[in-house]
Amino acid sequence: MFRRNSSFKPRRGIVFAVRRSAVLWWVLTAVMAVLTASLVGSAVGRATRGAAAWGSDRLVWVVQQPVAAGDVLTNASVRRTRLPRGVVPAGALDGARSPVGDATRVTVAIGEVVLAARLARHGARGVAAMVPAGYRALALPNDEHTPELAPGDRVDVIATFDVGDDLAVAAAPEPSITVAAGAEVLAVAARTVTVAVPEDDAPRVALALAKGAVTLALRGGFADGPMTVDPPSVN
Repeated sequence: MFRRNSSFKPRRGIVFAVRRSAVLWWVLTAVMAVLTASLVGSAVGRATRGAAAWGSDRLVWVVQQPVAAGDVLTNASVRRTRLPRGVVPAGALDGARSPVGDATRVTVAIGEVVLAARLARHGARGVAAMVPAGYRALALPNDEHTPELAPGDRVDVIATFDVGDDLAVAAAPEPSITVAAGAEVLAVAARTVTVAVPEDDAPRVALALAKGAVTLALRGGFADGPMTVDPPSVN
């Protein structure tokens, strides 16, 4: 014999009771409303706290096309946009000041925020735009003794003097001395290498060019001193 499933009776009883009792109906409605408001308020609170963590928006300039060092920024190179302050790097150029027409001292990539310190002084172009404040650019010989170099490399400028030259001996008691350490390579041509040296070192480099032989020693990319290689293990 077919029997009704008794599990449906209590449910129909609850629904019938709720429908018959207006008070119970409104109590349940109020409870659901409170729970919904609580969930919504919690979500809004989390969103508000997240927005506060990022900070308010700031108007900045963002690179739209790759720009090489020394090149001038154009309207197509950058665009002004708003970003949360939490993601804006320190030193970002203010959005009210347009960088269009200025050259960049370094190569910049798409998506980078334009930094004020990376812009050359107004009117500077090419290699002149790449020379940091307090430095001077000098062209040194590029010959078969010069290591393979690229812009951005660091070199030591070593001068070798003729020990029979009284002026050279007075300027340098040793035949070979470093006249500029850690000079930045700005440009490489077939016959010259242009480097930036501190302005105080520029006269010594000029003397080396006039009275001696100049050698460029390429520095490695290790910040903590020379690279050390462990000796091979012996089995």
